[in-house]
Amino acid sequence: MALSRPLDLSKFSENGGVASKPLVIGNIAYIGAMDTYFYAIDAETGTKIWSYKTNGPISSTAISDRSAVYFGSYDNYLYALSFEGKHLWKFKANGLIASSPQILDGVICFGSSDHNLYAVDTKTHQELWRFGIGDEIVSDPLIVGNRIYFGSMDNYFYCLDLQGNLVWKFRTNDAILMGQAASDENGIYFGSVDETLYALDFNGNLRWGFKTAEQVYNTALAKDGRIYFCGRDRYAYCLDAKTGACIWKFMAVADMYCPPVIHDNRIFFGAEKIYALTMDGYKIWEIPVDGMQVAMNGTVFGKNIIFSSFDCKIRSIAFGGNVEWIFRTNGVLALLESFLEIIPAPKWNPELFDPETVKKSVAFDPYAFSKDSGLKIYGGLDTTGIDAYSGIPRGIGAYKEKTGSVGAYADKGKKKKGALDEILEEQVKNQFGI
Repeated sequence: MALSRPLDLSKFSENGGVASKPLVIGNIAYIGAMDTYFYAIDAETGTKIWSYKTNGPISSTAISDRSAVYFGSYDNYLYALSFEGKHLWKFKANGLIASSPQILDGVICFGSSDHNLYAVDTKTHQELWRFGIGDEIVSDPLIVGNRIYFGSMDNYFYCLDLQGNLVWKFRTNDAILMGQAASDENGIYFGSVDETLYALDFNGNLRWGFKTAEQVYNTALAKDGRIYFCGRDRYAYCLDAKTGACIWKFMAVADMYCPPVIHDNRIFFGAEKIYALTMDGYKIWEIPVDGMQVAMNGTVFGKNIIFSSFDCKIRSIAFGGNVEWIFRTNGVLALLESFLEIIPAPKWNPELFDPETVKKSVAFDPYAFSKDSGLKIYGGLDTTGIDAYSGIPRGIGAYKEKTGSVGAYADKGKKKKGALDEILEEQVKNQFGI
C-alpha cells in the first residue's frame, strides 16, 4: 500500500476531525482533535491561542477544576495542562482513553479501552482505584450524588459508589458506546446499540425503554420533565420523562452522532446540518456543514454556540443562525491505494485490513500506516480515485471526494470479503449514476 498524493479536502477528513465538545472558560475554548493536538481558541474570534501535541488522537472532552485542564488521548494518557498550555502531569492507563473524564472533590474518573474505570487523585497524580469489567469503556461517566454511572461495550450499565465498589448493574442487549447518561429526579437515561433509550430508577430497575430504528449511543438531555436525544435513524426525539411516550420527533438530513443542547428556549443539534428548533420541535433555521457530520453537541458562549465537526472545523454560530467564525485543525486527508479485504469487526464495525500496513485500534476503526511517510490515516480511509471509503458504524461508507457527502454503504450484516471497489461498485453506480 503506497501513499498517493496528499490532498487537503476541506469537505472531508478523518485525520483532523473534531469529535469532542469545547470546554469554554472565560473567553477561551479548549478542545482536542483527531490530529493529536489539544487547542486553546479565542471563543470570540476563533483565533488559535496555543496548541499542545499528544501522541494520539483526542476525542475526550476536557474538564477543569479551575487549576488545570484535563483530557484523555488515544496514546493511553490522561493529561493535565495549565491554562497557558504547559504540561503539568500525565497519568498512563493500559489502553486508549476516548472517555471524557469527570471530576469530583479532587478525583478524576474516566474509562479506558483496557476495560477499566479509573479514579485518579489530582494532587498526587496517583491511581486511587480502578474498576474492571469485561470490555472497553468509551462512554463518559456521570457522577450524581455519591454514585458513578457509566456504560460499557460489554452490554452493561454500571453504578458504583465513590470508592469504586459495585452497587448494581443493568444488562442491555448490545454495547453502550459514546456519550454520558442523563439524570433527573426520577432516575437515569442512556442509549444502547440495541436501538433503545433506557430509563432506570436510581436502584437500577427498568422504568421504560423507547425503541428506535437505529443505534442510540449519544447523550440524552433531561429537562423540565422531558427527555431529548438524537438517533442514528435521523430523528431528534422529545419524550415524556415519566412514561417514555414520544411527544414529538424531527427528521434531519442524516443520522446523528451528537446530542442536543438547549438554550434560550431553543434546541440545537447537528447532522450534516446544524439545526435550531423550537421547544415544540419546529425548525427555526438550518446551516449546512460541508456535507459532514457534526461530532458533538455545542457549547454556549455568550450568544453563540460552538460546534465541532468531523470536517476538521470548529464553528461558532449565533443563536440567529449566522456563522461568526470557523477554526480549522491540522487535518489533511491523504489518499491510499485499495485495502486488500474487508473483515467484519466485533459488535458493530467492519474493518479494512492489510496484513502489512494496518493495525487495529480498540473499539474504533483501524488505522493505516503509509510505508513512505508514516502518516496515520484514521478511520481506515481508502479511495479508488472516484470516492473515498471509510469504516463507519453501519458498514463501509462511500464519500464523494468533491463534496464529502455519503453516497453508499455496504451493510455490516452481509460480512462480505473481497476488494473494496468490487463490493461497493454496484451501490456506488446506483447512488451516483456513474
